[in-house]
Amino acid sequence: MEPPILADLDAWRMSLERRPFTFDAVMRREQGDDFVDELAKLRPNTTIPAALAEPAKEAWLHYNSTGGMPEAVNTWEDERDNELVRQVQRSIWDSYERDLTHYAPMQWMKMEKILLSVPHQLVEKNQKFTYNRVKDGWRAGDLRAPINTLVRSGVVVKVPRVENPTPPLAEVSNRRNFKLYTPDVGLLRGLASFTFPLSSDWFPRDDPRLDAIVQTYVLSHLLSFGMTPYFWHSGNTAIIEFLVEFQGHAIPIKVESADRSASKCLSAYCENTCPQLAVRMTPNGPFDITKKFGTRILTMPLYLAWNLPAYLEEAVEDNH
Repeated sequence: MEPPILADLDAWRMSLERRPFTFDAVMRREQGDDFVDELAKLRPNTTIPAALAEPAKEAWLHYNSTGGMPEAVNTWEDERDNELVRQVQRSIWDSYERDLTHYAPMQWMKMEKILLSVPHQLVEKNQKFTYNRVKDGWRAGDLRAPINTLVRSGVVVKVPRVENPTPPLAEVSNRRNFKLYTPDVGLLRGLASFTFPLSSDWFPRDDPRLDAIVQTYVLSHLLSFGMTPYFWHSGNTAIIEFLVEFQGHAIPIKVESADRSASKCLSAYCENTCPQLAVRMTPNGPFDITKKFGTRILTMPLYLAWNLPAYLEEAVEDNH
């Protein structure tokens, strides 16, 4: 039996600046307060001016290359060098390795394999985190303790599955079925060695790596709002990347890395569970509220995800 997690691990977690800058915070540094304030004024069912949409989209693509970890953001601002940013992203993981081998040395071998498995399982679109994909033959009992250490340290985020999305979601979640994410998109890229930059000139459609990136981007912002994310899977092919609670409602959030006319997964969810409100995020929007199966669906560009609580609050009030 491995030793219990050292109490000092909590102190280590508290001693580090682990929260990434949100996208709007980075935009304020790059584009200025006035630009972000104008974006914040936008509301569904209005046309987003190109003077706002185009630079916001380009900045969002770049954020998904650098991420929001302070060291990576500062390096980009100072050097404007993608390779140096990648070195910083990798160095953060190196520092985590040194500290985790100190605080939980008996678990590190398994933790390292778990971490390396995280981006691969996201890219493979696994319905849940699969233990034997970490190493053939490994089961829950082999990995429960090191996964708990990684989650407790804040190095990874566990997102449990919910089958019957009725609040409170914590009481109906299936914590044996879960997904693992990194808390920052730049950390994901550093861990997975995703070296490709993102820009309007190179934006791969239907690339599974991009799915993992945009999901991690949305997750990091949900965490910044103080929300606890879950996910939903129909048992067939329909999946909702995130479910959150907001003012007593279970809000499904469908995250898509490519623009499509409709989401079959979100339609299946709304038809089966009849939520009052649902969210769909895509690279370019549109930015509107429509109704289907009795559900009001907020469709929005991914580059506005940082303002989601304001949109949810207004949409919930409109339902009353």
